[in-house]
Amino acid sequence: MDKVKQEFFPSQIAIPDHPTEDTLFRRDLGTFLLNLKETLDRPLLTNSYKQSGIDFSFQNIAILFRFIFNSRSNVNLCWERSFATNKDNTEKMVRTDFLLYTSNQELGCGEVKLNCANERLEEEDRARLGESLKQQLHSRIKQAKYTREFRVFGVFVVDNIIELYCSSFSKENGYSFILLNEITLPTLMTTYATLEEPLEILFSFKKLIEESLPHPSDYEKSYIHSEYYDYLTPTNTDLKKHIDRLISTPTHQTIYTKVFFSEPFEGDMMTLIGFTVYFGELTDSMSRSSLTSIIEYWLTWFK
Repeated sequence: MDKVKQEFFPSQIAIPDHPTEDTLFRRDLGTFLLNLKETLDRPLLTNSYKQSGIDFSFQNIAILFRFIFNSRSNVNLCWERSFATNKDNTEKMVRTDFLLYTSNQELGCGEVKLNCANERLEEEDRARLGESLKQQLHSRIKQAKYTREFRVFGVFVVDNIIELYCSSFSKENGYSFILLNEITLPTLMTTYATLEEPLEILFSFKKLIEESLPHPSDYEKSYIHSEYYDYLTPTNTDLKKHIDRLISTPTHQTIYTKVFFSEPFEGDMMTLIGFTVYFGELTDSMSRSSLTSIIEYWLTWFK
């Protein structure tokens, strides 16, 4: 650790009255290295001590992200925060381990998994991250004035590995969920000596997020959501939430049951189409093209 400090701080730092960006960066780096040293130096409770997820997040991840997303950054990070853009089937706010945001919108989210021995559960957690990002992406698109804003960003931490993701949308390619980079968490006793490369990658990741932010000159521009509305598709959470609402409606209970149990439908065709439209209208982010597909699907079932 002393070698790392000497490399970054060959001399003592004196903060001037009007500090430069370089001076402030060196100060923040010094604070990060001090916090890292305290994390590495603290004794374990016992030799068999198994670190909890909360302790791991606080001691090894929070100090790193506090340095990357500092108070002067355009991108902020908060822990254990509910999504403003995502609710579960009971209309309760869905929580994430941490949220990436600006003053007026969510930019992404992150999950931390420690001691996850089940590969299937790990993949399910990644899928949930993608689902949450799609929900946030829809929210950004609704507020967007340029297509560069059609992006959200995810972080998935599994033990000592940090996976960096970007979820985006375009008319040409639809939705994408891409792994941008995978780095080793540089705040562990076994990894801190190689922290320079992970820091560079994380700062590049933050720059990518900042490049997706609206510019001050954009505020007078018109929103472009209406141009892309027909191309959007609902998330799995949207569909499940509205199906749950639907089957609780007595008027449509019989139709729902017959559809999903492959029973013949003997009712009026207009009732069927009305039911389909009702289903579509419940899904806020569903496009007209998606609704048409659903109508065709129902008609195929009941020919």
